[in-house]
Amino acid sequence: AVVDFLPAPSTQAASGVVALAFKVQFDGQRGMLVFVRVFGGEGIRRGTTLLNVSRGSRERVQRVMQVRGGLL
Repeated sequence: AVVDFLPAPSTQAASGVVALAFKVQFDGQRGMLVFVRVFGGEGIRRGTTLLNVSRGSRERVQRVMQVRGGLL
């Protein structure tokens, strides 16, 4: 199974939020959209500063939207 190769990140962070960005998409009206899964912590709100570990920089959240799938 996939979880054997990509286990969930540890939720025992010192502080803040533990999340994984799994998709980045550009929208003509909204700009860059980053889809994340939150595993633990206090959550993500507008103005929250997150660490981008791939770049080693901090980024500020501009807008938060909740995506919900349809019923099958």
